Amino acid sequence: MRTTLAGLVVFLAATVARGDGGQAEPPAVGLRLTFAGKLAAQDADNDAGSAQTFRVTFVVTEATASGGRRAAWVLEDQGGGPRVAWTQRFGLVTLNQALQPASDRELPAIEGERDGMRRSIALRSPFFDGVERLKPGGAWEAAGFEYDVIGREDVAGRKAWRVTASNNRGLRSLLWIDDKDGLVARRVDQVFLGQGVPHELSLELTRADTLAADVAARHAQAQAKLSELRGPTNQNPANSSEPGPAATPELLARAKAVQTEIAESLKEGVWADLARDGVREIQTTLNRQSSLGKMRDAVVGKPARPVSLTAARGGKINLDDFKGKPVVLHFWEYRSEPKEAPYGETGYLDFLWRQGEKAGIRVIGVAVDERLRDESTRAAARKDVRAFCDFMNLSFPVGFDESNLIEAFGDPRRVGGKLPLYVVVAPDGTVAEYHAGLWGSTPDEGLRDLDQRLRKLLR
Repeated sequence: MRTTLAGLVVFLAATVARGDGGQAEPPAVGLRLTFAGKLAAQDADNDAGSAQTFRVTFVVTEATASGGRRAAWVLEDQGGGPRVAWTQRFGLVTLNQALQPASDRELPAIEGERDGMRRSIALRSPFFDGVERLKPGGAWEAAGFEYDVIGREDVAGRKAWRVTASNNRGLRSLLWIDDKDGLVARRVDQVFLGQGVPHELSLELTRADTLAADVAARHAQAQAKLSELRGPTNQNPANSSEPGPAATPELLARAKAVQTEIAESLKEGVWADLARDGVREIQTTLNRQSSLGKMRDAVVGKPARPVSLTAARGGKINLDDFKGKPVVLHFWEYRSEPKEAPYGETGYLDFLWRQGEKAGIRVIGVAVDERLRDESTRAAARKDVRAFCDFMNLSFPVGFDESNLIEAFGDPRRVGGKLPLYVVVAPDGTVAEYHAGLWGSTPDEGLRDLDQRLRKLLR
């Protein structure tokens, strides 16, 4: 689920109206708005090269029966930030009569990253809710924020009111609003990343025009075709190693057909670029899956490589000590910071171990960290692993991979795959499973699929 950072959420009440008291006209179907965006540390002088830039385009595609609007949007990465899958870079937002969304989940969101920690930041509606308050000296309170109108400025070729939004932590947002149509021509929000490092998220209008009705309809069709290709939206890509639909040759063929249709309909532009990116990413995923399949085939059904590790809590861990029992080898960094996926999945893995230990199920965590293979950094890496095990209160043993054991089983990162790597060793000592990426868990059932597979090996 997409979530805004602390202090970013700005709730603005009332209906859209002109500064002179008359109601503002809702945007015309076909209105296209493009904003240039930037996310950068506030202390930019000491954080050179950390800024990320992007562009977001909205096209009003439909008027709703209740007087609101629907707008298709496309987000373009322009550099500096973490990769966002094509499935997360477009959508359709329904705006009410006040031109605000019912849910932030329909809005575009960027991925911010700092100190190895990644956060999803929802952008705001391009329209302001409460234009009648825009007047010299205007001030009001809403949802813990104090708003003040502090003047007028020329922004993006528009006369705009400058508004501040503050709370008990100080200034949080600056907005420049055109009172004629309620359009937010520029906004700057304070957000926090990593260990509470303040950043500025800025958006500025760079284009506002109205498309012909038939062109707007083609934008809507492009959005609909890509939505059908994508299927149900995965609102939490951080918890999935492959957000979006599973890549298959059939999906690739459909994506190529959609790309051709959009290219013929709209020639070049954001939708054509997005469709092209979708084809490229699906093809890349298929190539990766093929390479991982070859890695899997090289070990599954064959005797497991010898495993002998120094344990994080002292002593040795040897796979041979668990002969006759199914064993899960869980290769992962086991770093105390940053705490990111799949650190929560290790909790479910620990629960699986505790529930299955009496039956004979065993789990061995294998801490994979380049620092462990360097004498000068080994002590720090070991400390990091121990801190994570203590933080998660793990009861299964975790050992240090100081000899590149993961490569003996097939390191998925070598072909573009991701950790964790699950290697399940059957009671007879052969490899029964090779699974790169999150196994997949739920709060209600934990790692049920993995648990069921292990219990079958007990029979």
